[in-house]
Amino acid sequence: LPTGRGGTVPNFSINEEQIKAVATKLSAVKDSFTGMKAPGPSGNGGFGSLSLMLTHVAFTATIAKRRTTIETWHASTDAALHDTAKKRTMSSGPHCSARTSTSHCKGAIVTGYFESLINDVPGNADSLTSLAAEWDTYGNHCDGLADDVMSSAHLAPEWVGRARDDFGTSLERQRNRYINLGGDCTTASSAISVYAGAVRAGQSYIENLRYQASKLDEEADKAPNPLLARMKLIPAASALVSAAHVRIEAVKQAADTCAQDLARIVHIEPVRVNKQGNPTEGGQMGQLSQ
Repeated sequence: LPTGRGGTVPNFSINEEQIKAVATKLSAVKDSFTGMKAPGPSGNGGFGSLSLMLTHVAFTATIAKRRTTIETWHASTDAALHDTAKKRTMSSGPHCSARTSTSHCKGAIVTGYFESLINDVPGNADSLTSLAAEWDTYGNHCDGLADDVMSSAHLAPEWVGRARDDFGTSLERQRNRYINLGGDCTTASSAISVYAGAVRAGQSYIENLRYQASKLDEEADKAPNPLLARMKLIPAASALVSAAHVRIEAVKQAADTCAQDLARIVHIEPVRVNKQGNPTEGGQMGQLSQ
């Protein structure tokens, strides 16, 4: 702007109180973020799959790193804003840092031979549903904080200059961090919820098969010759056992799909294990300690 003497005034303006207001707003966002804890690596248990459990551990480790990046930004930005307000001079602005399930005869002892041949579906639907809800709540919370971060800029309308431009760029990046983190967590919630649905449906299906098997047991027990009757009922019982096996394998596949979805969300490899329960690739276990 012309000064009347052939010079210009500096192309920046700082209002100390407004910058303090921005710092206070961002501090509140940080407190809200750190106050909302993400689900733990082991979730609520009930995974029903070692591969899925280990992949969830790797997933939460990646989320934790991104949380640290967000928290580091808040710390450095808070220091820079307070320094700017204190000195009232142009600063470089903040920069981004680089068998547990119960049977249908709950409480009773299952003694029927045919019924005992029906295996359980792996996983606990209630625990998985609870974990999915936790990730969804956390993701939505992060998404909401993205708007709070950007709204802080409106609290300093008189702050202009290169420092303000740099701050705006950094603020936009932090907003995107919150949005991306929130989106990934809600997507993980959806994947876990789908698996929980498969487990719940599978458990219901298995309980129905157990009921049918128990009716075969009753028929054999009431026959004049129980042993002979049971021999004749073996084909029918085998069909129930086969149906149970197919459904259980389908639920296991759903667990693998969930693990793959979680891995894809944060760009990691799903942790696979062999029949002995050991990771098939050392590099995959390496993710857990990165």
